[in-house]
Order: sequence, then structure tokens, then C-alpha cells
Amino acid sequence: MNITFKDKKLGKIAHDENKLKAKYGKVHGKKIKRRIDALRIAETLEDVRYVEGNFHELIGDRKGEWACDLD
Repeated sequence: MNITFKDKKLGKIAHDENKLKAKYGKVHGKKIKRRIDALRIAETLEDVRYVEGNFHELIGDRKGEWACDLD
């Protein structure tokens, strides 16, 4: 799946494991990388619904958007 980031700075950090660890710490940086990797491998959002991270569709005014848990 193609992943885009609204914020260029965040996109640069998200594509570099060392920058992720520097900004969010070793443990959280690794978890963020795993979540991003799961999205990259998936063909659709439905493919990640039941993988680690509790990917889920949002409701209400955020309908159509998805979220996942870090911890």
C-alpha cells in the first residue's frame, strides 16, 4: 500500500528507523516502524484489521479514516 504523510517532516522521520528511534525512543520507534511496515505490506486496509496494532476504522466525523494503537 502506498503511504503518504500530510506533514513532510513526519514523512521523513517515518521512513528512517534511526530518526524514529531518536524522536520517539527505541521502544516506540520500533513499534511505529512495525505499524508502518504492516501498512506497506497490506494491499487494502482490510488486510491490517486483524494484525498487531488494533487497526480500526474511525466513526462519526472521522468516518473513512483509520487509526491504530501504538501500545
